[in-house]
Amino acid sequence: MRFSIALILFTASLLRAEPPVSAEVVGCDVFAQTFEVKMHNGQIQTVPFSKWTDFAKSTADSKTVPRLEIDPTDVQVGDRVLVRFDSNEATALSIVVVARPKVPELASR
Repeated sequence: MRFSIALILFTASLLRAEPPVSAEVVGCDVFAQTFEVKMHNGQIQTVPFSKWTDFAKSTADSKTVPRLEIDPTDVQVGDRVLVRFDSNEATALSIVVVARPKVPELASR
């Protein structure tokens, strides 16, 4: 009975989950557990994280290769990230560094 109630509450929390936010990292302070990110509308937002935040990096072959777990120190300025916040948007639940598509190099003349 308790398991059923817990499962129902967990499922309900997943249904309420907000979609991840896409942004570019413009600053990071791992000791303060925050990232500064630039949103699509140009606004800078502080993204706090905690020791429970999941960090991962997607690869160019993300459809065939699973995401790689990373440390917060692996996130660099200029990285594109997808951030999923907790229900009250106080702390990031997960931060995924999105691999940039490879641009073919132009042949030198």
